[in-house]
Amino acid sequence: MLARKKELPARKLINVLKGKITEFSDKISAGQKTTQRRFIREAIYGILQSGSSVLSKMARAIQPAGTTFHGVEKRLGYELQNKLAENALRDNANDLLLRNAFLGADPTFALDLTDINKEGSHVFEYMDRVHDGSTNSVVDGFLNVIIEGIQKRGEHLPLYLEMFSTKAKGFVSINTEIKKGVERVVHTFGRIGNWVMDRGFDSSWIFQYFNKMKLSFVVRGCKARNVEFDDGSFGSLHAYIARAELPGRYPFFHYYVLRKNGRKNRWVKKKGNIKYGYCTVTLLPNHGHLTEPLSLQVVIVEGIDGKGNRSYFFTNVQITSLTEALRIAKLYGRRWGCEEGIRFLKQALSIEDIRVQSYHAFQQLIVLTQLSLIALWYCLRYLQWRQKKLYCWLTDFSFFRKERPKFLYYKLLESIQKLLLLDLFSPYNSPPGFLGKL
Repeated sequence: MLARKKELPARKLINVLKGKITEFSDKISAGQKTTQRRFIREAIYGILQSGSSVLSKMARAIQPAGTTFHGVEKRLGYELQNKLAENALRDNANDLLLRNAFLGADPTFALDLTDINKEGSHVFEYMDRVHDGSTNSVVDGFLNVIIEGIQKRGEHLPLYLEMFSTKAKGFVSINTEIKKGVERVVHTFGRIGNWVMDRGFDSSWIFQYFNKMKLSFVVRGCKARNVEFDDGSFGSLHAYIARAELPGRYPFFHYYVLRKNGRKNRWVKKKGNIKYGYCTVTLLPNHGHLTEPLSLQVVIVEGIDGKGNRSYFFTNVQITSLTEALRIAKLYGRRWGCEEGIRFLKQALSIEDIRVQSYHAFQQLIVLTQLSLIALWYCLRYLQWRQKKLYCWLTDFSFFRKERPKFLYYKLLESIQKLLLLDLFSPYNSPPGFLGKL
């Protein structure tokens, strides 16, 4: 009797998860053909159950009774060759996030370029040479534009993910790909929040574009340039930052490993102070990137760089006090959510292991992988709001040592995979209508 009681939450949770995956897939694929809607539902379920974007593993997850594995895999590959309304899928998914108040108050949008490493592969269409950030080397692969929505409390999800190659037909420029992603997100969420970017976006074109779009941005600077200061003088920005006085102070705690005899002994917590200040500069037109002078605020921070160097950030937000300058510096800290999202897509959903023959199919599978992550959030949000007992049971099942990391999706996805594999019936038969014909 006791064993039967323990099985009941798992059985109920399996049915709830399948029902919410079906509901999410139907909502984002509204208006498309029947075969495409079924394929989207099968792809999202297959990615979540297998924990991989590889077609063979997806086919194993959705293979119904009485069919061959080769036939299912071949059908998935054929459906990927057909044109999906990717922009409509993204808009419907973002509308779903908007209706469920995902961003909330004071949202942050993290924009970044990431890579898909395909080193050792030779048959991919339009394969490019890209910089691999994990190994700091140039390898074969593809580039991605990723935009993550980050809440104030740290929860984040990719709102836009697009793979591209500079060798593909129709490619114009990387700035054009960035522009497409920004406009797609603004189309749904409006001109709210703050956009944060790393030093790779330290570009006059980026500053001018976001300023014309009336979007608040924070970009970490790195380039040496001459600017005009607020007192009318003209000179090197790097030289000014090196000698500038920083009146602000903020307590900062960092950890380092104490080593003894070549081994890690223990973590040591050390307290320090961050020094910060701000100034106003004007970028002058140069090399055709700027068509007119652009006035920006520069926030200077000392104490966060491990080498003791000063960091500085460009922003078009009006700063009138040291409190505002500190808020801008903290906003940049939220950009790390973008790195965590990329890492999850690569490690948990295996986007670097995708093997398809068509560049177009590769692009569409990347979009479906992003939608699968949003479907995971959609299921968890429903459990948090409507099925709190089941959500508590799931978290206890996932974090048995009571270790609750900030980014919960790794363990929760692994637990959901185990639960879906516990189902003894084919996904086509339980619950009725799941993954079947519409």
